[in-house]
Amino acid sequence: MDIRNLSITKIKTFAFLSVITIAGLSTILRVNMESNITLIRVILPFLFIFMFVNQNKKMKSFLLISGSLFVYSILVSLYISRFQRFDIVFTFHYIIVIFLFFYSDYIIKYIGVIRVTHYLKRLLQILLLLAYIQYFLGGTYPNTQNRLPMINICFWNENEFSAILGGLTIIYFLIEKSYIKYLILIASLYLIHYSNARLTLMAVMLFITSLLVLQLKIFRIKYFGFITGTIIISSIILVCSEQIHIDEASLKEIIITPIERIINLEPVYNIGSVANRLNAIIYGTFELKKSYTLGIGPGNSIPMMIENIVPGTEKYTAFSMHNFIYQTITELGLFGLLLFYLLIKNIWIRTKKIRKNNFTLFFLFYFSLTMIITSLSGPHTNYFFIFIFYFSISLFNKYPNILMNYNYINSQNKE
Repeated sequence: MDIRNLSITKIKTFAFLSVITIAGLSTILRVNMESNITLIRVILPFLFIFMFVNQNKKMKSFLLISGSLFVYSILVSLYISRFQRFDIVFTFHYIIVIFLFFYSDYIIKYIGVIRVTHYLKRLLQILLLLAYIQYFLGGTYPNTQNRLPMINICFWNENEFSAILGGLTIIYFLIEKSYIKYLILIASLYLIHYSNARLTLMAVMLFITSLLVLQLKIFRIKYFGFITGTIIISSIILVCSEQIHIDEASLKEIIITPIERIINLEPVYNIGSVANRLNAIIYGTFELKKSYTLGIGPGNSIPMMIENIVPGTEKYTAFSMHNFIYQTITELGLFGLLLFYLLIKNIWIRTKKIRKNNFTLFFLFYFSLTMIITSLSGPHTNYFFIFIFYFSISLFNKYPNILMNYNYINSQNKE
């Protein structure tokens, strides 16, 4: 191999992954905590130009989607939404998420899945190291808000950090061959539990437990494992919902009561993270009805939440919806649903082999990631997790047997 070409490849690999790192650390890579100017936003114009030069056809698709989103957002925000407010910054947050899909797809194909897995493994190890330094020594890292005693290292809050730990841990457990993955799993689960990120904790435990149990051949029979698991989990939730507790909250409080409230559209008037998230879905549903499912416009979920704060709980209430998926649906309505459809269609087409090999674990993997991404504060708060979600498509496309044998990737030749 030409040494010069090898050096160029290494430089490009470093540059591509550096962009993902800069995007993921956008919370701290800014002038100050109040600033909206982050390093990733400064270099975005150059990334657009680079992608247009190297991926002209795909970027035309990006222009079509993002241009349609921009026009749709203006129309909905100013002429449909009762807020009569167009938030151009939040609109670009959504456009950046779309751009990251095309960028991630390109660099993963260029760099190779193996190299990206090495990057993600090192990222998880470094984040855990920084987290436990903060855990034992206290203090905060530069340009981050003080969430002590919670651990948020370089992320906006502990929920965003827990989401990263959850997503990376699931990927790590799939690709790591040595038994160190169990140590990493315990270290991650402890911090997630410490942060009271119940949904993320449940998602990781659900997938890892299922991954280990479904190594038994009987559960690999088509849909047998899926049906059996659904019956067992549903029975546990219905029969033992008041006896099983996660972080001092029963399964009934975490799962059953919220579902009942959402179905009946009954807001909750007590203090707490669950109440805030539940009300966000309920008020978002009210707004969707008022907008004829067209949405209220990017960023308008914030005044919606402020408007519905329970008197006396201002200090404890989050102004964001803290639900990435429902915030997108509330703000973008039918267009948001179209974006999710296009993403699901892409996953469905490119993971045909892995679905055939093990549909149950395939479903549980994306169900778990969806549980985690639901807890994100918005489209701009966690680019690392969004990259992990996009990366999984390429991982399963290249290694369709990885869920049948989660050490599979380590037995392959290096790319």
